[in-house]
Amino acid sequence: MKGNTVMQLFYFSLFVALAFGPSATSGLWPGRKRFVRIVNNLGNNQQLAYHCWSQDDDLGVRRLPPIQEWE
Repeated sequence: MKGNTVMQLFYFSLFVALAFGPSATSGLWPGRKRFVRIVNNLGNNQQLAYHCWSQDDDLGVRRLPPIQEWE
């Protein structure tokens, strides 16, 4: 039974590290760039409205036509 608890603790710790680790450590590399890809797969010919911004830039609200992507 003790081995099962240890494995559960290991998997939980691994999950927390993967889920929160990169966002928590992003401040350690200030020059590191991030890239974003947005894909509109909503269907029913719907446009996707999105607002993209960073600490330096604000691209405003934009609309993405169906079956299109933006990077």
